[in-house]
Amino acid sequence: MSGDIDAALSETQKCHPSVLEAEEGLMMFKLRCRKFVELILEAGEMKKAMKPKSHAHPDVSDSDSEMVDGMDLGDDMSMDIDDGFSNGVSMSAAEKLGILAWDDPLEAGGSAAEVVGIEARIALANELNQAILKSQGRPPHPALETLCRHTAVCIQQLALMGVSAAPFIDMKREFIDI
Repeated sequence: MSGDIDAALSETQKCHPSVLEAEEGLMMFKLRCRKFVELILEAGEMKKAMKPKSHAHPDVSDSDSEMVDGMDLGDDMSMDIDDGFSNGVSMSAAEKLGILAWDDPLEAGGSAAEVVGIEARIALANELNQAILKSQGRPPHPALETLCRHTAVCIQQLALMGVSAAPFIDMKREFIDI
């Protein structure tokens, strides 16, 4: 969840290599796309931190090397797209490559902010976890998660049916805070 894609890749490669190879390497491609996003974000943060306070020309910085690394990874991703991923994957990768158009994609809003946001990182982590569970022959959603989801839907349905006590049910308190 911290955005360390290299650690996620190495741990997955070490413990669950079949997950990265499944579906013609789709999960590996998605993780590489996220690594590209993280590199671009890191380069942007470094650029912000190193803005010159005077009119002097700054030296070549770490942010430039991060940007070059990101561009190299982007070129590799473009070649992978050409090698035959589906249109949906191609469009998703194109969105990620599109963040290069902004100095700060988070401030830009819209689809750029969605691509670089924490929600996208969490969604990929969940997708990787589900792929790992599936590779082990387990259901992609743990039983406790399924129970919580079903309970939330039941509470909503009770409230819609007019059960007066339903709005007072606090799932977090009942399941988590015990």
